Amino acid sequence: MSTSTEIAEAPVEEMAPYDPATVVRHLRQELRHPLSTIESIAHYLNMVLPRTEAKARRQLVKLQEEVSQIQWVLADAAHFLQSTPPNTHLLDLTEVVARNLSEWNPVDGAGLSFALQPDLPLVHLDLEQMQHLLRNIVAFFRRISAPGRSVHLETVGADERVVLKITSTSVEYSPEDIEPLFEPFGSRFPAGTGLALASARTIAEAHGATIEVTSEPSHSLTLLISFPKA
Repeated sequence: MSTSTEIAEAPVEEMAPYDPATVVRHLRQELRHPLSTIESIAHYLNMVLPRTEAKARRQLVKLQEEVSQIQWVLADAAHFLQSTPPNTHLLDLTEVVARNLSEWNPVDGAGLSFALQPDLPLVHLDLEQMQHLLRNIVAFFRRISAPGRSVHLETVGADERVVLKITSTSVEYSPEDIEPLFEPFGSRFPAGTGLALASARTIAEAHGATIEVTSEPSHSLTLLISFPKA
């Protein structure tokens, strides 16, 4: 007499999908130490290398720039995915812009000019996220502007809003090119700006702000970020 034995198959457990924001947050934490170590080594080598080693010094500068770029890309991804919600405080937008950008004039590309209105109503802002937003937008505008042309920043009050206005008068974006600027990794983005405006919009919207870009036939591009008054 023959008998048959059925072996029950163990149920296959489906792996839960990873949350991208969590992955990026952990990547930033994991990479923080090795990147800071590389920066420290480069700084030490820069101090001990003889001044005559110009070529080696140039390579160290490039290494430090690449480390900064990696850190910025990771921060871009974290802000784009809003891995950490804004931790806001009542702040003066004019003061935040002046504090973070008045001395931030890298040697390459266009400079910055300001028309910042004092005594504007306070708004709810996360300082770290706003610093990233400001420098992202300015870096983007500087890269798309003609050499030697400045990027202009204004703060104004409008009804129940406080508005940050950034303008460049030396770019060639047509109206149909505007919305794709907010799409990640657009084909017309300069190198290193693939999430620049996308992450800026995410930060702005997390603060309850609106963000829009307009272009003019005279080769000007203007970005408006409108924050609700506190």
